[in-house]
Amino acid sequence: DGGEVRVLGEKAGRTATFTKVRQDIGVVLDEACLPDELTAQQVGKVMHGIYANWDDAAFSSLCARLDLPKGKKVKDFSRGTKMKLAIAVALSHKAKLLVLDEATGGLDPVVRDEILDLLNDFTREEEHAILLSSHILTEIAACCTRLVVLSSGHLVADDTPDGLIRRVFPCEQWLLEADASAEALETLLSALPSLTRIVPHENGVLLNVPRGHDLHVPLFETLSKANCPIRRLERLNPNLEDIFLSLTHDDRYKEHL
Repeated sequence: DGGEVRVLGEKAGRTATFTKVRQDIGVVLDEACLPDELTAQQVGKVMHGIYANWDDAAFSSLCARLDLPKGKKVKDFSRGTKMKLAIAVALSHKAKLLVLDEATGGLDPVVRDEILDLLNDFTREEEHAILLSSHILTEIAACCTRLVVLSSGHLVADDTPDGLIRRVFPCEQWLLEADASAEALETLLSALPSLTRIVPHENGVLLNVPRGHDLHVPLFETLSKANCPIRRLERLNPNLEDIFLSLTHDDRYKEHL
């Protein structure tokens, strides 16, 4: 109930200037808002009269790429097909900004992958941008170059994926399994300056190493002197779920600290 919104540099509101800006925005909500009694082609004809920049050829191409049925009415489409049509509409008037609000929630993996591939192609053209709101972190990882994380209505992060990883996880984490117990490994490795933390983990230990430090040489030398063969050494790469849980202080994340 406060503040202001600017889109493409213009303040949002009922003004002549912003009415023009609205022509450059495509919106897809979590439910496709389409006329039930029309076919996909008829929807395209309606949109041709609404958007000044509507591109019939682009719409036909997208319909073909997304395998949208030609004769069926929208009311007979599956949810996934409706969402594909909604996205084809949103992309066919050369939108500079595409807003998707949970647009792929509840879709089967095949349809979701089709849509994500299409969005990735769309963003390769520099004059376009996509604002994607989603709780499906795998799809965010697949197509987003900038992440904004909200928790309880507050902004807690705004960065690139790599920037967030470095902020949340300043250390690399490695999983080590060797011919020794976790307690013995902790004793052997505790003096290594390249390690900031050693934690028992299943059949081995988790090692925290500050980014930029070389773990391999001192680790191999120490275990070799102790005649302790290494069975597994693997760097664990944090994913978006790890980052999200950390930034929002989820209790499930505390178990892994």
